[in-house]
Amino acid sequence: MKKFLKVSAVIISGIILLIVACWIGLAIFIAYNKDFLRNKLVTLIEKQTKGKVTIREVSSSLLKTFPFMSLQISGISIRDSLYQVHRHSLFEAEQVYLRASPASLITKTWIGKIIVRSGSLYLFTDSSGYSNNYLIKSKSNKKGNSDASLPDIQLESFNIEVQNPLTRKHYKGFARRLDIHVDNEAGGNKNIHIKVDLRVAGIGFNTRKGYFIQNTRVQSKMHVDYDGSSRQLSFNRLMLNIDDEQLAFNGAFDMSGTTHDFHLDISAPKSDYTKLAKFFPQKTRTVLGRYNITGPIDIRVTIEGKTAGPQEPHVTATMIARKNDLSVPGLDLANCTFTGTYNNRMDSTRECSDANSIITFTDVRGKFAGILVKADKTTFKNLDVTYLETDLHADFALAALDKEFQSSTLKFNDGHAVVNASFEGPIMGTDRATSKITGYVRFKKASVSYVPRSMTVTNLNGDLLFKQKDLVVPGLSMSTGKSIIKVDGRADNFLSLFNISPEQMQLAWNVRSDELFLEDFKSFLTKRGAAKKSSQSENALAKASNKIDKMFTDGSVHLTLTTPAMHYRKFNATDFKGAIMLTNDYVDVENVSLKHADGTISLKGRMTQAGALNKVSLSTDLQHINVPGIFTAFSNFGQDAITAENLRGRLTANVNLETYITDAAKTRPELTTGSVKFLLQDGELHEFEPVKKISEKAFKKQDFSNIRFADLQNLLEIKGTAFIVNRMEIRSTAITMFVEGIYDTKKGTDMSIQLPVRNLLKSNAGTDLTDAGRDKKGISVRLRAHTGEDGKLQVGWDPFKKAVKNKEAVTEQP
Repeated sequence: MKKFLKVSAVIISGIILLIVACWIGLAIFIAYNKDFLRNKLVTLIEKQTKGKVTIREVSSSLLKTFPFMSLQISGISIRDSLYQVHRHSLFEAEQVYLRASPASLITKTWIGKIIVRSGSLYLFTDSSGYSNNYLIKSKSNKKGNSDASLPDIQLESFNIEVQNPLTRKHYKGFARRLDIHVDNEAGGNKNIHIKVDLRVAGIGFNTRKGYFIQNTRVQSKMHVDYDGSSRQLSFNRLMLNIDDEQLAFNGAFDMSGTTHDFHLDISAPKSDYTKLAKFFPQKTRTVLGRYNITGPIDIRVTIEGKTAGPQEPHVTATMIARKNDLSVPGLDLANCTFTGTYNNRMDSTRECSDANSIITFTDVRGKFAGILVKADKTTFKNLDVTYLETDLHADFALAALDKEFQSSTLKFNDGHAVVNASFEGPIMGTDRATSKITGYVRFKKASVSYVPRSMTVTNLNGDLLFKQKDLVVPGLSMSTGKSIIKVDGRADNFLSLFNISPEQMQLAWNVRSDELFLEDFKSFLTKRGAAKKSSQSENALAKASNKIDKMFTDGSVHLTLTTPAMHYRKFNATDFKGAIMLTNDYVDVENVSLKHADGTISLKGRMTQAGALNKVSLSTDLQHINVPGIFTAFSNFGQDAITAENLRGRLTANVNLETYITDAAKTRPELTTGSVKFLLQDGELHEFEPVKKISEKAFKKQDFSNIRFADLQNLLEIKGTAFIVNRMEIRSTAITMFVEGIYDTKKGTDMSIQLPVRNLLKSNAGTDLTDAGRDKKGISVRLRAHTGEDGKLQVGWDPFKKAVKNKEAVTEQP
């Protein structure tokens, strides 16, 4: 045994000495034949590549590749014949080491490994179709010699770039280190083992569409198989670490040049959505960047295409999220579960592109502001001009929504809402006038406050129906104060205006009530409160509420109101019909008609809203109104000189007024101007103090307590609190007189009364009150009825017509 060990040691020592001697001899040979070897290498490489080769120096290397002997080539470049035109070298390197194979002493294969440091490989095709690829097409390939053995290759600090503007391909990266070990088998089959650490600048299958995995780090230990007969490169469960994301790849590439097909299957069971989105081209990244998914997702991606030609590869992807938080534009869903798919060939008859792409989410379930929201299917079509189709289902307490809604006009207090709707339309900066929505929002026992008017409705029930672009309200019922109202109506082109110009929205509503109490709507006399500053939240609901706020504050509402019974304090009306236009600046009353005090009233007008004091312009027609009834309803019109107890008859009048009304629904008589053209029929005067004063002054023997008079008509002018009575004949069963002057609700009465002398000579009890009974007045006396300094009515002689002059002075005032 000892002898065997000694012999073995001697043999091994001899082999080592022989190898060392060979190394030393080879090093000496290289040292003394540098120029010869450099020229020989240049000739061999130029013959193989048909390019221009330069080598700065050839030397031996032992220490840099110890324990192996290497031929070191320094400063090498390979250029094609048109280098002076395009200035791109096919290959450049600062050092190339041709390392000797350990078996090189007993085989024909001298090179065991090629090591390249600080170099680059640049394959390009220019716009004319010229390519430097011919430099690497070896003669052996033309003979079909696929059995050639390949040495191991190691790249360090090496740039790789492939560019073809004709096919719009561009691949670029930087290898920190790339080790390739090839096991050559029979039939040209090869098992390739690769260890790689790359910085990928980008992979552009179609540069117009952008680059995949741009500016990413790729690390892997992989195994690739090459089939020599079919010239197919394939791999299975190849694991890549791309920016710390672990991805598994299965794939195959045609290297024969026949089909140029490739196929990739990528899987990542626990991936970061944000990182994965960065692997896609810029346009796709922009779209995917609008969404975010926290927590791991399960993703599967398939990429199929051709390595040659301008076509973009076909990409399909599936991702599954379970109980993750999902953010889509303007909407955050917590504890969300869904399945998402991506396909860049939505239409199989068209090429793959962003415009032909679709993203689909199915069975989305999540919570928004604690509210369970469901969407069965959501699609984003055409990533160039993204078109959204989705459905939405929710049943929730309105109070839970109020915080997220962030509205300055509507406040949800109580009740429930059910949403079932589907939407389709373009999004994100595109023309959203084509958007459509169908479905409904259903309110159940809701309480909602309209903040600008400080008005709250309760027990709100009914549906808002969305019919493509229009909003239809078939019937809402609600209560406010003592009034119960029902509303139906529509807003045509609602969705387009809501998206583009909500302030141009005009809402048309029909309002009905069995009994309406106007006191409940007193807040509409105030100017709408200014909306708060629009929320800057990205919340889609908050953005929608900003548009709703703008619609309510700057838009207009047209109301058609009908009710069989209307009340306001002492005023009671029946058969009310009318239209009201509400805007931010005014309230228009159009074609209002009602029955009151056994007659009819029609009116139109405008209230210009200015806050605490609102200007009112009103034109009113009264037909056959029972005078005591209307005096009672309007509290004797703010005066006590003649009241509902004094005057009877049927009044027909045309009233034109300009006045002011406060936000507490109180008039400002001192600011009133206008006119009243009236006809009083079947008039009677009961216990009217001014007439009784006249009786005491001039007709002591006649009873003026109950007087009937003929049709009475005149034109009254109103200036502030003063009613200017133009000259008017009054023929009654007690007396015939002519009156004119001023009745001022604040300053009192100043009336001129002209009495024909015949009233003093005989009784008027049998006076014919029809027009046939008119006669000349004859000789008259003048009296003045005016309010004295003590506030009491005084009647005296007025031979100088002082009351008439006072009236004329007031009439002439501006």
